[in-house]
Amino acid sequence: MADNSIGHTGGFSFIGNYSAGSSPFLAAGSTFNPAWMTVQANTINSRSPAPILIRNQGPLLLLDNIVGSIGSAPPGVSASSRSDLDVVSAGNRFAAAAGVSVRGRLTSVDDMTRQSNRFAAPAPMPTPRNLKRTIFEVPAGAASGVIQGAIDSAARLNGHRPVVHIPWGQFTGVSIAVPPTDMQIVGDGYATELRGTVKLLGPASHVIMRDLSVIGSRAGDGILLQGADQSGGRVFLQQVQAASSAANIVYDGLTKSTLEARDIDHKGSSGTSIILRCLERAR
Repeated sequence: MADNSIGHTGGFSFIGNYSAGSSPFLAAGSTFNPAWMTVQANTINSRSPAPILIRNQGPLLLLDNIVGSIGSAPPGVSASSRSDLDVVSAGNRFAAAAGVSVRGRLTSVDDMTRQSNRFAAPAPMPTPRNLKRTIFEVPAGAASGVIQGAIDSAARLNGHRPVVHIPWGQFTGVSIAVPPTDMQIVGDGYATELRGTVKLLGPASHVIMRDLSVIGSRAGDGILLQGADQSGGRVFLQQVQAASSAANIVYDGLTKSTLEARDIDHKGSSGTSIILRCLERAR
């Protein structure tokens, strides 16, 4: 269908990709709803007449892309919706003669059309350096005690950034405590589900949790921090999606540690989604 296909709307960014033979590179389905999209610095060598097809309300931001297509007559970007939309296009190169076609408002700056349809593949990204962290693997479907055992083993390597890897799958009845360490607890994405309570103990903890789901609803407390109110302390949430029938995030009784949340999504609460009782320390 497409390299990237969007049905539901939200905020999306497509930055720095190389696409060869796509049909098309980006296709956003028909909807009345807004969807902020940034398409930047991509090299797109498509076999579609219109490599970028937008059928929602946008707004769409196109920056410094190189867009090839199988024909020169259709536009490189076709944008329309059931209501009008806004497109800002700057510094793009299009093989098509039309460049961008918009049913709505178009602002175009320094775009070029009828450019070469032959694009060389960029040099591959270098392989990240292997930091040779010690990895503790949790077996699929492991019981809570097995997960706790992997965490306890990793804790003995505090200072060396050990990794506890929890694979794809559902882990029920979870009740684990993570001591103050610099370990990383890493899943395989959204489908790594810990159902229960993950207790992060302070003070002076530098634990990182990423690429997993912690589900407390009817199973536990989700993620619970204890002993973390310390001078210079920070709880950092990056791209967290929180959905609960109760409060999603409770920041209560902390006078020293800072809660910093960036690009988070919280929804589904029947009460107050985010409770902050120390506003001067949260941002």
